[in-house]
Amino acid sequence: MKPSTRENFKSLAIGLAALAGLILWLKYQPKPPADWSEIGSGAALCPGFDDASLPTSLTIARPASEGEKTVLAEIRLEKGNGGWIIKTADDAPADSPDRLTMVLAPLMRLTVLSDIREINSHSDETAVREFHRSSKLLDPTGVSGADLADAGIRLTVSGADQEKYADLIIGAVPEGSSEVRDIHYVRVAGEDAVFTADFSGEALSEVGEEKALPYTDRLSTDPIDWMNRDLLRISRWNIARMTLYQIAVDEKGTLIPHSVETVTQDPDRSLGRVWERERLVTFDSAEKPAETEITDENRTPDNTPLNERAEQIAHLRFSSLKRLPPALAALAAAGRPAGEWTGFADQLGPLGFRFADHDPADPASVEPVLLGAEGTARLDMKEGVSLTVLFGSETADGQAILVIPALDESLFAPPEAPAAPEGISEEETKRLADEKRLRENELALNRSRAQALLERERNRLSGWVFFLGD
Repeated sequence: MKPSTRENFKSLAIGLAALAGLILWLKYQPKPPADWSEIGSGAALCPGFDDASLPTSLTIARPASEGEKTVLAEIRLEKGNGGWIIKTADDAPADSPDRLTMVLAPLMRLTVLSDIREINSHSDETAVREFHRSSKLLDPTGVSGADLADAGIRLTVSGADQEKYADLIIGAVPEGSSEVRDIHYVRVAGEDAVFTADFSGEALSEVGEEKALPYTDRLSTDPIDWMNRDLLRISRWNIARMTLYQIAVDEKGTLIPHSVETVTQDPDRSLGRVWERERLVTFDSAEKPAETEITDENRTPDNTPLNERAEQIAHLRFSSLKRLPPALAALAAAGRPAGEWTGFADQLGPLGFRFADHDPADPASVEPVLLGAEGTARLDMKEGVSLTVLFGSETADGQAILVIPALDESLFAPPEAPAAPEGISEEETKRLADEKRLRENELALNRSRAQALLERERNRLSGWVFFLGD
């Protein structure tokens, strides 16, 4: 037999073995029962769902109060290349560290606690529907008006090709249920059979132990509940340099300058101080900047207000967010300078983000700068990314905040090689060249890491205006 023929037979055998394995795998995969009314205690309510990485979409629909009316509230999440996003909230990130796990994990082990035999064996559709109504098991996506008040929560979890891993309607708590369990009436969407199921998962070790958030409370349709509300997600100790623009801007765009101060954080906390002043600009009565000479007497500022300000900025939390206009979001995501943003002054102004025709602390500058009406802070992080935080105006949604990430180029300037002393050996010359090359490689690696971090921060922050709140 020729070698090419043997190789062909070998490839064919491997292919047939793989196909046989796939057929066996499909054969023994858990499948929904042919008749849900026939299943009993212990049966899986989400057969085939055994891996939290499988879902690519999640939808929640539930009744909600709107004044005196009951309306349908919905939220839809999808998994993209960068993680989960909220499709019903302008693709905002669904990056809460726990919410998805708290929703998906119980479904993978959810089984029938008991079946409601008198309903599941009933042939009277009217009686079945009345039980659905009294148990809050009406499908909220299939009713309207007054019937919504008797609807449950529909939870749909799908994977690739819209394969459904869960499609449940979760209803009321059965009368007499244990207070230390999380038991609800439940049925599969499109099926009449009713069961009870325990969403608390593993048995609690003792009665009275503190429970997790009730399962139906985790099924929020408020987008903010699915987000990580920590705005900057940094530690104060990772701030290498902080510049505080204590400059207000009124509604007419008039600058009201007080000072611009740059301080660096001492990397050695054992020295008994944290911040060291690097630059201080004050303004006279005519609002002209005056550079203060930094001396040993004024180099070490009062740390208390600086520490408080750094902590406050590092732990900002938002309560809502809104998309920037698409064209402006694209400029922000690309890191374009503020001079290219001026065409959006009418949209930014009411939020308290206003343009100055130059840097107020630098009369020689000619490029426009964007400032917050209530102040601006630039944080240069040790990792090589800077975050400029603009504190805008108070609005009905809270104080508006804009965050502009950029690369801190000062950390990545090419190192200057020391002049080689005259008369050194060839071996010493080679050693100095190797050291220079190592420094350059390390700088390039650090820059590459900072660039990757910058990309993530721009994807997360640049398309949005955030509003502070509890």
